[in-house]
Amino acid sequence: MQANNDLSALSLKQNVTTAKNFLEYHDIGISPRKFKFKVKLPKVVRKNKEALTKEDIIDILNACSDIRLKTYILLLASTGIRATEALSTRECDYDLEADPPRVLIRGEYTKTKIDRIVYLTNEVVKQMKSWLEYKYRTRRICYFDKDVDKTKCEYRTPTKNNKHLIFSVNQLNQQDPSLQSYMLLCQMHLLRH
Repeated sequence: MQANNDLSALSLKQNVTTAKNFLEYHDIGISPRKFKFKVKLPKVVRKNKEALTKEDIIDILNACSDIRLKTYILLLASTGIRATEALSTRECDYDLEADPPRVLIRGEYTKTKIDRIVYLTNEVVKQMKSWLEYKYRTRRICYFDKDVDKTKCEYRTPTKNNKHLIFSVNQLNQQDPSLQSYMLLCQMHLLRH
């Protein structure tokens, strides 16, 4: 399998382990000494992940045309929190007026299952306030009213609820040329390093 380059070394190792577990489950004995002598598994080469540079992060932020995405990426880059932790934050978790400003990361969404407080930079606070102002702006809503058989337009302001999540997940628009160069290059988890 390895000679045909069908599987990586790690996949091959996992397949062999699965096969061994299957055989042992069905009471087929495998001598570890004989197995080690007869089967040579390839070494798994682990590549070193490098953190993004400050210039890379600035380029990514400048390429973001969506204010929600820009706020999300800035939060990830400046705090080092995990992507799911950022997505699980609510308005009531943020204390932007404190000195220093902070956000509570709830334990049910963390890797360690323990609540923790993360401090925010002034840039994140400014961007977060801009995002919240934009999120709760008055909008023109048009809808079709079946009763009068007409399209009606009116202005509405979304109701503010501190228990709502700050961000929601949307897929990146792959047609957006400003983001295409970063889509393959950047994984959100790299912002933690």
